[in-house]
Amino acid sequence: MVVDTKKTLLYNLPSLRLLFTPSQSSFWELLPSKPGIYIFEDENKNPLYIGKSINLRSRLKQHYEGFLTGTTKAANFIPQTHSLYLKVVNNDIEAVIIEAN
Repeated sequence: MVVDTKKTLLYNLPSLRLLFTPSQSSFWELLPSKPGIYIFEDENKNPLYIGKSINLRSRLKQHYEGFLTGTTKAANFIPQTHSLYLKVVNNDIEAVIIEAN
């Protein structure tokens, strides 16, 4: 049996675009603890960094904490980040496929 992954993936799952305001605790509370993809965007919505995670909130906190301590590549994109685009998916395999597209 051949499966068309474009049709079986649930692209209609919720997506979210937030202003990147990590200094506000309410920002972190809005982030889902679900698998998905994330895109750090500049003020023109151009992608600065694209990633995937099995827990979006946790992974995005890791990026920000790495930026604060200067221990990760996040220093290259966090200062230019204006918004954050999130796409929640059902599982990590969907996240891998969507990130690749």
